[in-house]
Amino acid sequence: MFVPVSSRSATPAAAPSSPWSAAAMAASILRREEVAVVKKVTNPNPPSMGALLSSVVWFLTALALVFLVLRLYSKHLRGKGFWWDDYILGAAWHMLLLSSVCVSLMVRFDFGRHSADIPADNLSPILFLMTLQGFLTTLAAAWSKTSFGVTLLRLAGSFPGRWSAAALWGIIVSVNVVLGAAAVVTWAQCDPVELNWAPWSAKKGSCWDGRVVVGLMQGAIAYSGVADLALAFMPWAMLWKANMSARNKYSVLCAMSMSVFAGAASFAKAAAFPTLITGDLLDSTQLIILTAAEISITIMAACIPIMRTLWIKMGETIQGSTRDPSPPARPAPPPAPSAAEVAPAPAMYPRISRDMSSVVGKLESFSTSNSTVNTLQEQKAPNRALC
Repeated sequence: MFVPVSSRSATPAAAPSSPWSAAAMAASILRREEVAVVKKVTNPNPPSMGALLSSVVWFLTALALVFLVLRLYSKHLRGKGFWWDDYILGAAWHMLLLSSVCVSLMVRFDFGRHSADIPADNLSPILFLMTLQGFLTTLAAAWSKTSFGVTLLRLAGSFPGRWSAAALWGIIVSVNVVLGAAAVVTWAQCDPVELNWAPWSAKKGSCWDGRVVVGLMQGAIAYSGVADLALAFMPWAMLWKANMSARNKYSVLCAMSMSVFAGAASFAKAAAFPTLITGDLLDSTQLIILTAAEISITIMAACIPIMRTLWIKMGETIQGSTRDPSPPARPAPPPAPSAAEVAPAPAMYPRISRDMSSVVGKLESFSTSNSTVNTLQEQKAPNRALC
């Protein structure tokens, strides 16, 4: 989630109520524009971070797409259909894609330089695209966390008690409420809304105090990080007592806890957010990169547990290619037993091993009929959780 607070302003003529006010930010940008006239004489080609910014954002977007495609292909290999978590995750990635397009358009308008080095005619388009990009990334962050929460809900339905499902519903609802409010504030903090990207226009209006906006956005970003950590903790709480070998259990839990890195990116954003108050648009680049990293990591974290089938098939292919292609000699068949030696043997039922594939199968098998669900509910708690 990113909202360019430095672009929020009322009309330049308004007296700033505090150093954090939106009017003060606009005045800061105007002063930088005056300095630009002198700087451009000595530095006609000022350095820009635009190309680097665009490259990093598109790399993160492409990386998230690779994991999303592998997730869907892994489900296809298992013969499983797509479910709500897949569609929600796909929608989150499309929001990330549109936000990356906005970043590329901003770079075309010389974004990535100091405000004093950007032509005055390009400032309004940049501020509009920043507002739109912040709105899109807020939706992407909310939906990517929602998708992972829905995936865990499918697993929580197999465990006795309702605490895990209730906790997951609380995380999902609260994340959408908090980040949804932040998305609304992105547009609603100025009245009329045009002042978000045209603070120097002749229209009269007002914007919220910059301290209020910074506080709201920092709170939403911090809560987003807390939600990531909570989603990373939930698999440990649900699967810790599962009847699995220690090796398989830890591999499952580590694969389902990658969202902790998305939480780290959220906390880094919250710490860096006040730097936007300087009024220099170049300071926004760090927040844009951290936002793209948070969303990309969340999407990848939601895909990794489902991709186990693909990893298994790849491992079998690699092992098969390294074996001796010549088949071993077939041993001679044993002599046929006599009639007296033939006796009916009791049926033997080997114990089914419980490993990570059973958990992944549970995450992917919720297109079964109601009779199968009822059968699962009648079994004991460990069997219901992992079969």
